[in-house]
Amino acid sequence: VSPEWVERELLADAAIAQACVCGEARPQPVALLVPADPRVGDADLTRAVATANARLPAYARVRWWARVPPFTPTEGTLTATGRPRRERI
Repeated sequence: VSPEWVERELLADAAIAQACVCGEARPQPVALLVPADPRVGDADLTRAVATANARLPAYARVRWWARVPPFTPTEGTLTATGRPRRERI
């Protein structure tokens, strides 16, 4: 599964500012999510994941997710162009 594809589906929801999807050596993809606003609750993120999953085939659906702090170039978790550095995350 291309993580960028699943991330695009997650980022289509206004509740999610950043997403990093990993799935290598896992039966299903997992996602680390940065909410668009600190007031976005876990219920909103759960709904956003469910909405994205509805547009994805079963093998690409996110089965587990966690709320994380923002990814930044300073911390080495984003490239200068804003792409996630999966090996660091």
